[in-house]
Amino acid sequence: MTKESLSKEWFPENLLVPPLLQPHSLILLNSPLQQLEPLFSLHWKRSSLKVAADGGANCLYDLCLVPDVVVGITQSKKGYEEDN
Repeated sequence: MTKESLSKEWFPENLLVPPLLQPHSLILLNSPLQQLEPLFSLHWKRSSLKVAADGGANCLYDLCLVPDVVVGITQSKKGYEEDN
């Protein structure tokens, strides 16, 4: 296989506007999600994999949302130590 045959073009701007027809994943970092509405809710509902990294777990916990995967520093994950 050549390098060219393994590469794939990706256009992230296509994910930012509805109708989000293509499957995608969502990686959340530590940021105020309320300021990202309604875009955040749309992506949350449509993403096939939801990952919270570091403080992103706390942001989701505060909104009573549970990601598929939590990664990063254990001390920053409120309530996720036992659950995930």
